[in-house]
Amino acid sequence: MTTADQPFPAEQTLELLPFLRSMDRVHRALQGHDDLEAMLHAAVDVTLDLFGADRAWLAFPGDPAAATWRVPMQSTVVDFPGVPLNVDLPMDEAMAFVMRSLLTVSGPIQFGPGGDLEPPPIPFRHHIQSQLATALRPKVGPAWIFGLHQCGHVRVWNRPEVRLFEEIGRRLTDALTSLLSQRALLESEQRRTVALMAGQMGSWDWDLKAGEWHWDAGQYRIFGVEPESFIPHLENIRPLIHPDDRERVLSYQAPDRTPPPDFPVRSPAPSSAKSNSRIASTPRAWLPGTSI
Repeated sequence: MTTADQPFPAEQTLELLPFLRSMDRVHRALQGHDDLEAMLHAAVDVTLDLFGADRAWLAFPGDPAAATWRVPMQSTVVDFPGVPLNVDLPMDEAMAFVMRSLLTVSGPIQFGPGGDLEPPPIPFRHHIQSQLATALRPKVGPAWIFGLHQCGHVRVWNRPEVRLFEEIGRRLTDALTSLLSQRALLESEQRRTVALMAGQMGSWDWDLKAGEWHWDAGQYRIFGVEPESFIPHLENIRPLIHPDDRERVLSYQAPDRTPPPDFPVRSPAPSSAKSNSRIASTPRAWLPGTSI
């Protein structure tokens, strides 16, 4: 049983008030920035201050089998600076032990004299006397490790402190999930853009209910129009579709019509545009597609 697993006696409910005040500071730190990475940095800074520790940090990946690990975010006191940020560090015996231990439980573990576990000797350059850490498991990617170091003296964190640390870890997990999901989406969009450009393709969305169209740069290029001057609206798009194809293509906005997954569209656009295209689509209320 770790420190965080111990029961919470009813007579100690007065501990709730400082807990809520502390979580309010964390909440304000997370809400005080538009940039998710800045939010995480702010929350780590607040954590260091709340616990009066010498170092608060996030490490990645939380995988003891990895060859290296790194610290993307940390906050330290002047006397005990941390490791360089975002530099790959070799996975030594002590860090692997910490990670393996944390991945077997659902809450924080105290490492050091009087704590839950005694890790192997930690390199002296880190000056770590006591450590409180927990594994963060965002919904995207591998686990992360969230930790506190006490370097100036041995420390055993009490039950309210461990519970506060655990709850901060949950908030950081949610923030990490948002940050990593956002990055994954951005990377996916970047790869998609590169693929569309390489294949001389364009991408578009057609809101069948509102009759609104949304084009990417490739779509404007295919039809030989400029995004600065051309608004993709039904009345503007109609002349770009060959007269023999207009009725068939535009009929798909009717609620009882489902477009086929792939259909040809000709364009009477200027010679700078492609005169023949194919539409790859998915039948939904919001109709996305790719023009080739």
